[in-house]
Amino acid sequence: MKSTLFIVCGQVGAGKTTTAKLLSSLTKIPTLTTDEVIPFLFEEPSNSGKDHIFSDVEIKVCYNAFALVTTYILLAKGSIILDAVFLKKKYLDKVISIAEKYSTPYYLLEVICPDKIIKERITERFEKGGGVGWETHKQAKEKYQYHGRESFKIDSTKNIKKQLQIFLAKIKME
Repeated sequence: MKSTLFIVCGQVGAGKTTTAKLLSSLTKIPTLTTDEVIPFLFEEPSNSGKDHIFSDVEIKVCYNAFALVTTYILLAKGSIILDAVFLKKKYLDKVISIAEKYSTPYYLLEVICPDKIIKERITERFEKGGGVGWETHKQAKEKYQYHGRESFKIDSTKNIKKQLQIFLAKIKME
């Protein structure tokens, strides 16, 4: 596959990381995720063990790291999968502008899931000591700025791998 930027976005708890990992296994392209970048950049993230979103500073630094890594990967003619909510439209626009600058195809995969199922998933995971809880989802949803871009929808209540295979077959035809 030629140099490509894949952006996996969606609400907290929708299934972005599961989707990004499956996409990575199908394409052999590395993934960069906020859940890994922020703890790498900040010794003690503001939401560590708490049910609230990362701080504005943590988010800004993370998206700047995304932009930097994306720039270097695309300059080297490599590919990358970004896994994040992209709360603010400007963060999404920034990484897309990098792909456009280097004439690299990019694809926006938006993971969708009903709130009821998200609530069940993240509440159970948070109670077991993993991830964030329902309050974080609500806070992020409140701050979210819709991007208004065309995207391929991945419904995480259905077979994600099959949806990704359909998506990959479609883009190989373009």
